[in-house]
Amino acid sequence: MTSERRTRSTTPGPTVETGAGALTITSPANDRVKLLRGLSGAAARRRAGMTLVEGITLVKEALDSGASFVTAARDEESIGSARVTELVDLLRERGIDVWTATHRIFKGMSQTETPQGILAAIDIPDNREDATLRDVIAGARASGDALVVLMDGIQDPGNAGAIVRSGDAFGATCVLFGAPSADPYNPKVLRASMGSVFHLPCLEVKDAPAVADSLIAAGFRLFYGDAKASIPVHLADLSGLAAIVVGNEAAGVSEALKERGTPIAVPIHGMAESLNVAMALTAMLYEARRQRSVAL
Repeated sequence: MTSERRTRSTTPGPTVETGAGALTITSPANDRVKLLRGLSGAAARRRAGMTLVEGITLVKEALDSGASFVTAARDEESIGSARVTELVDLLRERGIDVWTATHRIFKGMSQTETPQGILAAIDIPDNREDATLRDVIAGARASGDALVVLMDGIQDPGNAGAIVRSGDAFGATCVLFGAPSADPYNPKVLRASMGSVFHLPCLEVKDAPAVADSLIAAGFRLFYGDAKASIPVHLADLSGLAAIVVGNEAAGVSEALKERGTPIAVPIHGMAESLNVAMALTAMLYEARRQRSVAL
């Protein structure tokens, strides 16, 4: 490690940093800094098996979910923030390495336009495709009720994260990221999901049609969103074992998955030509959850 100094905050009250002394890093060449800054790239994240979580809400969600933290940094300008200091104290209580960076260094590590003064590196869970799918299928067979979301080439991180957030909100069993969808642990996906990635299994799958076949063989009915479909979503039976496919923002659902599923549409009553893919999925998931509630 290079260019580190030990300082003690003199700020009174709840904003005082805990511990024998806060480690402050002042050099961009420091190993900790290079690690966090490097996690902006997909290849680096895969090599390291880590990703970056940033902001008070996301770091707290990761902590509460039991994520494995590697290291965490706070902006020295956040010393006066009670919310950041409270979170730093929680991290340190769990034995997590937390250090302070000068504002310039912190800005260089941050991937947001308005940093909140806290970020961390966490390990990416080892969600092996076969094992996770077997668990989903086994649980579905036992309960007779499961709601799976399958992304078919959703490449925009904002859309992918919003889809995970909707899946979490409406009780999806899991969200499958069919290649070439965005990386579920892309920091932009994490932020767009508002931490929902930590609440339900999010799994990358290489062969979406093969996964669809496995779900169908387990008793799932497969549906896919199509604005031109003749079946409105509220007339489709989305109860029991159901999987909903949403397709690429430009190309839509692939022909291979269309052949395996039933098209459903979200009716549009105004002048809008179509809905954003995440918005359309939200409407479909709401209907799937409504049907389950009515059946109780």
